[in-house]
Amino acid sequence: MNESPFFSVLCVCYNEEAWLRECIDSVRAQSDASWELVLVDDHSTDGTFNLMTAAAAADPRITALRNPTKGKVAGFNSAVERARGRWIHLLGGDDTLVPSCLEECRQVIDASSPALVGVYHDYSIVSKETGQNLGDSAYGPWLANATVEKVFRKKFVIGGGFFAIRTDAAREALWPQPVHWTNEDQVLAAVLKSLGEVAYLARPLYVYRMPAKHYSARPTPDSHRRGVMHFSEGLHLFKERSPRWASLPPDAIAEAERHFRHHQLISRPDWTLVQALRSRLRWTQLGMALVLRFAPRLFPELVTIYRRLWNMEIGTTSITQQPAGRTASDRARA
Repeated sequence: MNESPFFSVLCVCYNEEAWLRECIDSVRAQSDASWELVLVDDHSTDGTFNLMTAAAAADPRITALRNPTKGKVAGFNSAVERARGRWIHLLGGDDTLVPSCLEECRQVIDASSPALVGVYHDYSIVSKETGQNLGDSAYGPWLANATVEKVFRKKFVIGGGFFAIRTDAAREALWPQPVHWTNEDQVLAAVLKSLGEVAYLARPLYVYRMPAKHYSARPTPDSHRRGVMHFSEGLHLFKERSPRWASLPPDAIAEAERHFRHHQLISRPDWTLVQALRSRLRWTQLGMALVLRFAPRLFPELVTIYRRLWNMEIGTTSITQQPAGRTASDRARA
C-alpha cells in the first residue's frame, strides 16, 4: 500500500446494495492491476456500507469512507481528496468497468504527450430494472478535436464515469465542487479541454446501468436552468483557481463571459416567466422584436429581462442589423 497506484477509481454510492458487489468485482478484474478503489457511502439506509467495509477488509487496495456531507458531489470531493493515484476514473455504484478499461486508458496515456489531461471513451447501456442490453453510446472524437471556444458554446457534457482524468489537473481546477450541485460532471469536458489535451478512445469501456426514468424523461426548464447555472459556476471556479485561465484564447474567454451573464440572468426568480414566454415565442426574431417594440409601457421589468436575453443570445447588435430570416438558435449553430 506504500507505492502509489497509477489509477484511483472513485465510487460514491447511495443504497446500491443490490449492485455494489458486481461493481467492486469489475474493478478487481481489471487487466491493469495498478489501481486503488475509494468507496464513499452517501448515508445509505441499506447494507451498502457493510459491503464496502467487508470489501476493504478483504483487499488492501480498497478504502471505505462515510460521506461527511450528504450528496453525491460532496462524496466525490472526499474521494478526490483521498485519491493517491496519478489518474482518477469515476465509477457509479451500480455500474461496472469492462476488464480492459484501465489498461486501454493507460495505453493511450503512455503514448500521448505530457500535456494530456483526460481520456474519454464510449459506454454500453443496460436497463437497471431488467438487465436488458440497450446498446452502446458513442461520443465520437468531437471533444478531442474541438476548440475550447466551441466546447464552451455547446456546453458539451461527458459523464464523469466515461473519463480518466489526470489527478493534478482535477485538483487544480475541478475539485472540490460546490455541494449544492446535483452532478459532478457538468463542466468536466470544458475545463479539461481548457487545461490541456484530451484523447478519445472509440471503445465502450464502461457499463452504465440506466434506470427507466432516465430514458423516458424529457428535459424540463428547471433541469436546463440548473445545468446552465452549474456550467457557469464551474467556469467561474476554473477562472478563480487556475492560472491557465489567462492563457485561453480571447474567443473562449468571451464565450465564458456570455455564460456568466446567462448565470446571472437565470438565477433570478423571473426565470419561470421567461421560460414560459420562450416556449411560446420560440426565440424567433419577430417574437423578440414585438416584445421589445410594444411591451415597454405595460411590462417594463419583462422587457429588461428580454433585452438581457437578446444580448446573451445574439450579441448587442441592433435588431435591424441582424440577417433576415435567421433565428438566434440558427446563428448559434453556425
